[in-house]
Amino acid sequence: MEVPSPSESLTQQRQVERAAAEIYREATGGGAATGNERARLRRHDHVTYLAQVFKADRPLPKGFRSLNAGRPWLCYWSAHGLYLLGAIDSIVAENPGDVSAMVEFLGRCQHESGGFGGSPGQLPHLATTYAAVSALVTLGTDEALAVIDRPKLLGFLLSMCQSRERGGGMTMHDGGEVDVRGCYCALCVCYVLGMPEGRLVVEASDMGRFIGRCQGHEGGIGGEPGNEGHGGYTFCAYGALALAEACGWLPGGTGMVDRGLLASWLRRQQGNVEGGMRGRTNKLVDGCYSFWCGGLGRLLAGTGEAGGMSATSAQSPRLGENAALADAVRRWCDNTDDQYARLQGALDDVMERYLVAEEQCLADPSPGAQAAFVRLGEEASRLQERVEDMKSGEDSTKCLDELRGPGAAADDGRLIDPEALQMWILLACQVPGRGGLRDKPGTNCDFYHSCYCLSGLAAAQAVGETLGGAENRLCAAHPICNIGIDKIERSIAFYKGSC
Repeated sequence: MEVPSPSESLTQQRQVERAAAEIYREATGGGAATGNERARLRRHDHVTYLAQVFKADRPLPKGFRSLNAGRPWLCYWSAHGLYLLGAIDSIVAENPGDVSAMVEFLGRCQHESGGFGGSPGQLPHLATTYAAVSALVTLGTDEALAVIDRPKLLGFLLSMCQSRERGGGMTMHDGGEVDVRGCYCALCVCYVLGMPEGRLVVEASDMGRFIGRCQGHEGGIGGEPGNEGHGGYTFCAYGALALAEACGWLPGGTGMVDRGLLASWLRRQQGNVEGGMRGRTNKLVDGCYSFWCGGLGRLLAGTGEAGGMSATSAQSPRLGENAALADAVRRWCDNTDDQYARLQGALDDVMERYLVAEEQCLADPSPGAQAAFVRLGEEASRLQERVEDMKSGEDSTKCLDELRGPGAAADDGRLIDPEALQMWILLACQVPGRGGLRDKPGTNCDFYHSCYCLSGLAAAQAVGETLGGAENRLCAAHPICNIGIDKIERSIAFYKGSC
């Protein structure tokens, strides 16, 4: 039985699985106490790391100096990460000069026609508008909130809308791409600033119909119609529908997509060994998708899609001829047991031929016989390594059970395993002895992954047990907008009083 050599992407997948399994083995090597200690959120280290952005007289790390067109994002990633860690209010109170400098900088990013650019003087962009507004709302001072020109901002949002006749949706900037991120960014901004005109944005962009057209045969949602489903775009798309529905701007908004098929797609994005989330089918897990996909699981749980949903239960009458393709993809993704049986059978077959070749080599030590013997030995080693890779999933499961503690068990009816996701973030995405969180083992920490790993951790805690105990608990953020709930309430009250 011949088994093809693994592709480069499959080799990378195995490397990540081995790295994760090794980390999990080490975490439980000394028993549950050791595992729980290593699963501790290093809150102080992360606060120190994120607070760097607030130091006006300190240059950013070299790797971030190229983000000149996205500097409001650095403000948001830092401020929101500090919020989740429970530190933003003390940072604001203790560093008034640095906070004012950040507010002044964001104010200079605001374009005269409305909206925010990536740096002063740049054209307004929906993504950096979301980032700047979110950062200012998270800072929460009167000075920060007073920066935002809401009437001009509304004009900018409406100018980004594409009519139904033009296909619907929103452009990210003047003349830019049309994708579901624009819908999400625009509605979040309207919501956190207390702007009921969000209804006008929904109507002008034919938002519900546009997003519905972006769902693919797998169930995930792409940036635009015809694109592959992607974790970040899927969260933005479903989040926009859910927010529009909750605000009364689009009744039945979440019904514009097939929620059952979406849940099926989401369930397959969690790594069986790693516990983390991937953004697309057959890609590597990444710490940032802890929020984009983990947060999506929280949203779906809140709209009645989590209970008892399995990866094979979703059928879509809208798919038509693509239904067979969706079923094929699902079966392919779920055939782990079959893969293991094939590998084990191939290994047994090679070992039988290896033993025969060994006897033949002893009887006839010719170069040809020796070469055949060596070749079979190498093939056996390769197959054995692949079998061990698949067994590493058992190590991950045992580690998670140990970290959960006696008497706890995973609920197989849930869309995602929130405890496994927390294990991935705390053990694989934290770097021992350092602040900041990372994509995966072997990569460096950065502000983006720090923010979204923490955001994913908060989302997982909201729907599951808090792994590592109460000291790991993060502050509550809005499940869609990913801004502190109390900060949003403060913002809405501020603008209501200023009208």
